[in-house]
Amino acid sequence: MNSKQILEHFHLQEIDIIGLTETHHSNHQELFYKYQNDYDTFWSNNSYQFSGVGCFIKKSWSKHIQTIHCEHERYIYIDLYLKDKVKIKIFVIYLHANPSQKNERLELQKELSTYISQALNKKFRVIVMDDFNANLDTYLSLIEKNNTIPWKHQFTHFLSMNNFTDLIEICHETPPKTWFEPNNTCSRIDSIFVSADMIDDFIYYGL
Repeated sequence: MNSKQILEHFHLQEIDIIGLTETHHSNHQELFYKYQNDYDTFWSNNSYQFSGVGCFIKKSWSKHIQTIHCEHERYIYIDLYLKDKVKIKIFVIYLHANPSQKNERLELQKELSTYISQALNKKFRVIVMDDFNANLDTYLSLIEKNNTIPWKHQFTHFLSMNNFTDLIEICHETPPKTWFEPNNTCSRIDSIFVSADMIDDFIYYGL
């Protein structure tokens, strides 16, 4: 599927904000698409081949953007200021998958947790669109059994402890899997979490 087909699909589905992860683009300028009638696009500034994130925001929303942070190769965040002093911060995140990069992942999780805590303290409504590269259903099982939280699930646990809600979980009786192994095993490693002050909007207004 080429870039025009992707944008046409998003348009037909009437999706306003899209997060892309593991884009593998070599720099943030390479993926500024020719077909941008409906969306503004934002891309991380990559130095590592197997990373990269992007965000598509429909132009009716992007006119409210106040801040864009695209300097890190594994996340971007975008601040929107709406009427009635409503502030929204959107994160698109791609956490490390390779266990050999444990220290880098822990540092990234710490950095992201700080940014999110600061946003909450400043009364932002926060959306986290994340490829966690860790099985979210396994995390739920750990919580149910009151087990120790491994390092790969610490960022998910941070969101949970700060009253974020997994939208995919509440929208599906059985949340769909998002990662499929060659041996036919599968897991759910991607989701969208929102801060507590966005749940009513989502449930009652179809955010």
